[in-house]
Amino acid sequence: MDGKLISSSQDGRKRVMKEGEVWRRLTSSAIAFSAAALVKFTNVITLPFILMHVERWRDRIKYAIVSLGIFTAVNLALWILNPAFIDSTYLYHVRWGLENAWYLIFFPNSRSWNTAKLFGMLLMVYGLLKIYLHDDADLIQRTFMALSVFLLTSYVFTPQMLLWLPPFLAVMGSLPIPYFFLDLANAGIILLWFETPNPISPGSPPQLLALLRAALLLIILLETYFASRGARVAEKIEGMA
Repeated sequence: MDGKLISSSQDGRKRVMKEGEVWRRLTSSAIAFSAAALVKFTNVITLPFILMHVERWRDRIKYAIVSLGIFTAVNLALWILNPAFIDSTYLYHVRWGLENAWYLIFFPNSRSWNTAKLFGMLLMVYGLLKIYLHDDADLIQRTFMALSVFLLTSYVFTPQMLLWLPPFLAVMGSLPIPYFFLDLANAGIILLWFETPNPISPGSPPQLLALLRAALLLIILLETYFASRGARVAEKIEGMA
């Protein structure tokens, strides 16, 4: 009887220690995530993927509170120290016009750009929801696809933003042929931007290259999406065999 009590006590202690270790790792991850979001706000779109990989709902809620709490606290502190902080950072970017967005061809007049931003936002929400609910892909693939959706639907897509994607392609072990032309189009935007009198005009060389870049990125995104679905179907068939 005493042996059973001792064994039960030891099992309970091990369970507590294991849960404590898991929570320490989750806390470290949440702190790192909040730091990443403070450096680049776009990282927030990857939070749902992280929460999906946390097993228990209680831990998911804690993770969200820690990561978003730190992010909010830092921004609040900066706003208190400098009341113009929000206006000169977040709102400054909100007011920015269309830059290298493929749908500029539908909204050539700057007076319609608020409508264009709403159009892009609706597309972004739809695309991200498709990726969030896409269970067939792994974490790396889903993050790559989410960032691709963001770039394709954002009203600002500067050439340097494309640098977010190559690390994921490397980890995925994939380098699609369209990516080479995508990179060339991206470089062309940089080279021709300051050589063009009005680079944000829909028919200007930089914007034509931006259209080509968007089409190529869409091809890569669709390839990744359908390849992940095909891989999962193949796994299911193999498991049934």
